[in-house]
Amino acid sequence: MGDPNLLLYTGLQTDADPLTWDYHDDFSDTNTFVVFNFDTTLNAYVAQIDVAGRMYQEEPSLNVVNLPANTVVNDWYFIIATTDLSRQSADLKGSDYGWQAATLSNKIANKDLGVKAVKNVLLFSKKEFYEIELYDLTGRLVLKINRRMEEDYLEILTMQPKTFYIIKISGLQGQQVFKHYFL
Repeated sequence: MGDPNLLLYTGLQTDADPLTWDYHDDFSDTNTFVVFNFDTTLNAYVAQIDVAGRMYQEEPSLNVVNLPANTVVNDWYFIIATTDLSRQSADLKGSDYGWQAATLSNKIANKDLGVKAVKNVLLFSKKEFYEIELYDLTGRLVLKINRRMEEDYLEILTMQPKTFYIIKISGLQGQQVFKHYFL
């Protein structure tokens, strides 16, 4: 269930000037914001966002655009607000919470690579080179592994029980992203 009164405003800083958000939601139109949803398992409000696939206002023209392919994001900005645009937070800078610079593209094919997660083990259906990224729900990168998988499994000892993770796996055939709860 979403809370229609609690919203997330997002902005991306993509050039050398850290004082401007080069792509951002339209602050005067709350329909461009992301609605927070209550997660009963976490007992907290969570906003889920497809950063690369959203439409943004582009500075300085304020035209609404798709994020150009291979956009380098130097930092991420968020504001929690209500529908009457009352700020519920200061400017939240992503790098203060573990978000890292990244190259984004809405052109990457998400594909089921046949990777499954069971407890703290990833199961692979193909032996090939993978980039594995494990994030906590704040978006902080917990673990990054680049390796050719010769076995059909990988145990990840850094995973903690009763914790949600976002797992992003990139391989030769595409990319697979999924949420995993380690019991």
